[in-house]
Amino acid sequence: MGFLESSERVMERWTTNLWGFLLPAKRERGEAVAMLLRQCDDNALIVGRQRVVVRTAGHVMGAEVLGSIEYGVDVLGCPLVVVLGHDSCGAVGAACAALEDGMAPAGYVRDVVERVTPSVLAARAAGRVEPEEILAEHIRHTVDLLLDRSRVLAEKVAAGRAAVVGLCYRLADGSAQLVAARGLDAAVPTAS
Repeated sequence: MGFLESSERVMERWTTNLWGFLLPAKRERGEAVAMLLRQCDDNALIVGRQRVVVRTAGHVMGAEVLGSIEYGVDVLGCPLVVVLGHDSCGAVGAACAALEDGMAPAGYVRDVVERVTPSVLAARAAGRVEPEEILAEHIRHTVDLLLDRSRVLAEKVAAGRAAVVGLCYRLADGSAQLVAARGLDAAVPTAS
């Protein structure tokens, strides 16, 4: 099975599982399955018609990204926002490299690195230095930042009408691990 087929299978499984046990009231009322997928742009996942996809390198966000997410949640009624990070993320790797050698990349790549750097610093401050630990911290940071910066999303989550989860996708085997959940009664494994 190829990467793209594997990616689609993982997303379908996560969508079905998250929808089925995390948002049962909406499903019982017969509302259509929908989610907003927030992922890094160098992870080329194929998505279906019932998803809004907002992609940026390192799943960083500015006003246009937040506006797109708020549109998906508030106007289109997407009850689930997924921050999908992946192993070997170039943006996380570039932020780590910039911190190690003291050289920031040129152009707008620098902006991406500057937005990822707080996650790398937080991971290191907590003693997390392995790439997968830094990535998980970046995913958690992005989930929390979404709720901090978007009043629309935060209010929907607080009212139980939306949820935000962070997943870490493994390119080699197509698996995904839940690393953050806000607005859900789901157990999230602790970082190793």
